[in-house]
Amino acid sequence: MTYRPTPDPTSEMSELMETSFSGRTTSTGDIVSGKIVKITGEAAFVDYGAKSEGMVNLAELKDEHGGLLHDVGATLDFVVAETKGYVRLSFRDAQAGKARVALKEAWKKQETVRGRVVGINKGGYEVRIDGVRAFCPLSQLADRFIQDPQSMVGEEFEFRITEWDDHKGAVVSRRALLEAEREKNKEAIAGRVQVGEVLQGHVTQIRDFGAFVDIGGIEGLIHVSEMGKKRVKHPSERLNVGDAVEVTVVKIELDKGRVALRLRDAEGEGGAAADPFVEFAKALQPGQRFTGTVARIQTYGAFVSIAPEVDGLLHVSAITTAKRINTPEEVLKVGETVEVVVESVDLQKNRIALCTPEVFEKRGAPAVTFEVGQIVKGRVSRIERFGLFVDIGPRTSGLLPMNECDNERGTRAEDIYPIGTELECKIIEMEDVPFEGKDGKKGGMRKKIRLSRKALKGDSEAEDFRAWRQQQTVEQKRGTATLGDLFAKQLQRR
Repeated sequence: MTYRPTPDPTSEMSELMETSFSGRTTSTGDIVSGKIVKITGEAAFVDYGAKSEGMVNLAELKDEHGGLLHDVGATLDFVVAETKGYVRLSFRDAQAGKARVALKEAWKKQETVRGRVVGINKGGYEVRIDGVRAFCPLSQLADRFIQDPQSMVGEEFEFRITEWDDHKGAVVSRRALLEAEREKNKEAIAGRVQVGEVLQGHVTQIRDFGAFVDIGGIEGLIHVSEMGKKRVKHPSERLNVGDAVEVTVVKIELDKGRVALRLRDAEGEGGAAADPFVEFAKALQPGQRFTGTVARIQTYGAFVSIAPEVDGLLHVSAITTAKRINTPEEVLKVGETVEVVVESVDLQKNRIALCTPEVFEKRGAPAVTFEVGQIVKGRVSRIERFGLFVDIGPRTSGLLPMNECDNERGTRAEDIYPIGTELECKIIEMEDVPFEGKDGKKGGMRKKIRLSRKALKGDSEAEDFRAWRQQQTVEQKRGTATLGDLFAKQLQRR
């Protein structure tokens, strides 16, 4: 048995094209070169040097908008698709054949190719590169988790061919290019940009999660949460590709080759209207509780609206203690109502960190330095039938019972002190009590603090009385006397 090596596709194509002009009968799969001699109806007739003309479907000679790409007189390459009864030629198959040869060469040389994502199938994306089908695994389209794979359909990217099979086609990866680009960015970023630096750039890409900006050979990301003090649902509300922007560097991840940016506020400092976010955030204290609505979800956490135009970040690690979750979508959905606790407030970065009550409870409260009789300031965070909960310190709240409020008869305490009201109270009782987690296990000890407004009022009245008595004593020492005393002294003088 004689061994015959697999023919090279390039030389095979050349041989077939040479024989196409011999006038011999062609076979299915042959590649021929011919001239369009006539167009009629939905077909074009091609003279390719055989005894009879071949016919090609006119749709193959049109673009995606229906415009004719090649007219009578054009010489093109075709593949013989059918020979029964008549010879049917295919222009698309010939183009694909050429593309396959070019793609195989690109694979050998590890050159970059450009393709469009046209669909999703089991385990990955279907990509078209010059009409040739290729496969890109889900994990190879980006260097991070893609929350909505369907959103990538229709997008064009640069790819590298990682596998090639003459029958099955190509397997491609975009991640390989991104990782190589990241290594280049590491070198470019080092020593060139610093956190807090203000730079000029232009928008290169818009994605659902943010906008990529070229800041002088380095590409940084403005996350949607960094595009303004008011909540931005989609980056396109503020930016377009090509826009010139001024940005501030907020974070540098040298190991990942990433630069996080913030869009500079376009409003001038003078005469600007009060920012609802800042005004609200200034009044916040760690430990305050809110009922909020999930506004949007990212892989690292969920943004929760706790007031008009005010969102806080509920990090993925601060959502539940029951199990470890990879993304918030496992337990939350947009529009859902959730109970949250303020963990920290960063006015400089316009950020409010939130956690759920169960996480807040598990992380534990800091040591309480309050004592009975102390007068404290706090904000009303929750209203119950039996009283008001007042946040008086980080992770520390006290109960102001309804019967310890100082509202007048016929009025309701919850009307006088709505949620968010700042007030003074006096600590009248403190007790260490055990608490249990949701799993029924002991969670340690916590301070149970009982507050009073009436006691505070009593202190005020007592202070007023003490001040009055002191004033009387001073006046007596100064010789202050009644009219009768003065008349008696006058008689004595006589």
